[in-house]
Amino acid sequence: MELDAEQYNSRTRLGFAYAVVHRYAEAEREFKKAEEISPGSVTSRAGLAYIHGLEGKKTQAETMLVEINPLAVKAGHPWLVCLVYIGLKQKDEAIRWLEKASRQGDFYFNLNDPWMDPLRSEPEFLDLERRVQNSFATTLK
Repeated sequence: MELDAEQYNSRTRLGFAYAVVHRYAEAEREFKKAEEISPGSVTSRAGLAYIHGLEGKKTQAETMLVEINPLAVKAGHPWLVCLVYIGLKQKDEAIRWLEKASRQGDFYFNLNDPWMDPLRSEPEFLDLERRVQNSFATTLK
């Protein structure tokens, strides 16, 4: 796939796509390229931390999380903290941050995104999903 080297969003989306199919080296490469395009971007940093968590590089992911947490909150995207916790397989924390994202109206993510799969069987996730669907249904009336 040919990408315009200046397309930050394309790089991050491709990184997430590679992550979903367990091609972690390619995902890491794309997140690093995105970071070169937009140094300090919280999305590419969270993507890298997510990959590190999935690969079992817990210390690296947790170290990055310390940096990502305040940046994600400041940017209004607590879902990115949730993403890192998913990578770390810490479902309770992931759901806590997903709830926070929902309360803040941070729906840059989609509950149907494949990286949410590890949370789907959790009662708290199912409850959040139901509440979000009801909220959108009410809004559309």
